Amino acid sequence: MDGASAQGDYIELILDGGGLDFSATDIAINFEMLSTRASTATDKHTTLIGYDGEDEIFRLKYVSHTTYAQDIITVTTGDGDESMGFTPLKHIAPTVTPSGLQDFRIMLSGNQVSLSGSSLTAQDGPVLNATQTLTSLRWESTGPSTDNQGFWLDDVHIRNGLPSAPRAANDRPNIIFMLMDDMGYSDVSAYGGAALDTPNLDTLAADGLQFTSFYLPGNVCSPTRASFLTGAYPQRCGMPFAHNSQASENNWFLGLDPDEITIAEQCRSRGYKTFMVGKWHLGDLDVYLPHNQGFDHFFGTHGNGGAVYDDREVAYASFPASTLTSLYTQRVRQHIRDSKDRPFFIYYPHNYPHDPFQEGNAFDGSSGANGSTNKKRRSDALKEVDWGIGQIIAELEAQGILENTLFVFSSDNGATPPYASHGNVPFRGSKYVTWDGGHRVPFIIYWKGQIITPAELDSPQVWAMDVFPTISELIGAPMPTDRVYDGTSLAPLLTD
Repeated sequence: MDGASAQGDYIELILDGGGLDFSATDIAINFEMLSTRASTATDKHTTLIGYDGEDEIFRLKYVSHTTYAQDIITVTTGDGDESMGFTPLKHIAPTVTPSGLQDFRIMLSGNQVSLSGSSLTAQDGPVLNATQTLTSLRWESTGPSTDNQGFWLDDVHIRNGLPSAPRAANDRPNIIFMLMDDMGYSDVSAYGGAALDTPNLDTLAADGLQFTSFYLPGNVCSPTRASFLTGAYPQRCGMPFAHNSQASENNWFLGLDPDEITIAEQCRSRGYKTFMVGKWHLGDLDVYLPHNQGFDHFFGTHGNGGAVYDDREVAYASFPASTLTSLYTQRVRQHIRDSKDRPFFIYYPHNYPHDPFQEGNAFDGSSGANGSTNKKRRSDALKEVDWGIGQIIAELEAQGILENTLFVFSSDNGATPPYASHGNVPFRGSKYVTWDGGHRVPFIIYWKGQIITPAELDSPQVWAMDVFPTISELIGAPMPTDRVYDGTSLAPLLTD
């Protein structure tokens, strides 16, 4: 659960820090959520009852309920209070606790409090003053169980009950983690690939850290994706095999357990905006989808091909193969432009070159590849992906944040058998097998101006589980202590 853990009758909120200096009497946050579905309203009260300044922990006591039609928030400070009602914009099934309280801010101005946010409509109350942020709070719901409810506060900066200056977005690096699907070791020309020219990836490799002995804990899609996102072996995080949406006695791995903590949840606990663009493939039931795994917004597919979703709505009912890279590139660039006020984490797991793949019209024949029609099309599609990477880097530069953005690139497994002869050179094997052709893939870390000595590294001790602790260290998020991790932070390599 993001930044919160159930403690008997209480919810504990582990705060970001930043010089908190106030007692429980300085501010109390009361949530009353009223239901009009029954003649007698069922309510939930969440009240600040204690603050541990040394450990920076708030404890809130709560009484659970089932559903709401209208919510009231009351914020009380030493100077006065202000109450306002709002109606969540999103409606959900009655059996699931609501997630309408998302991404909102409580603002303090003198003795008045105002409320705003993208997921709610304020019905009354003072006008938002963006320079006077008291705190950010969230309501998170991952299913019908009341144990999956939680509040958390991120980037709290309060002194004597008054807000301090908001934290600048450039205090922490932006993160873009791009993951390819079925892209082999030599599908990148910087890794010796002679069949395809990838100039933008080659530039990132030359100016960053290019790992030539990077290994995966699995040789198919879902297990390695789970390990990248959680920092744990696939067996440890409950995804030892590829996801399958059909439950049976021998197939219980329906998706990544929401109790797992993902990179996105680590980033969100530090005040990051979190986006996913691309292929999920870690469960297509609602409880497993990106919104319940730490992502604020999702644009992409649940699995291989199929419909493209914009958050929970279908954007394209049929898989837009020929325009997919263009759509993804545009969306990543838009997220970059929309995130000037806060640091962002973008998880970009592209569907290609997993089939079905197709290049855009402008890239037909662009690779100059020989062979079968599918081999040519696959190479052209990868050529377009490389173009898209160049567009993303150019957008970061145009926004003046390239030197404050870490770009990580890898693949979920090696090339498939039809393309292994040129996609996994010089290794034996392919996707599905345990030879290096299935497990050894490109891994590039690029951070302009921050990596002191670009290098090609042949360390065999680097693997997918290292990404979670690396990003956690770089953004200042402590590693959770209630679970086992199988990776090691690579952060010292970036500046040593």
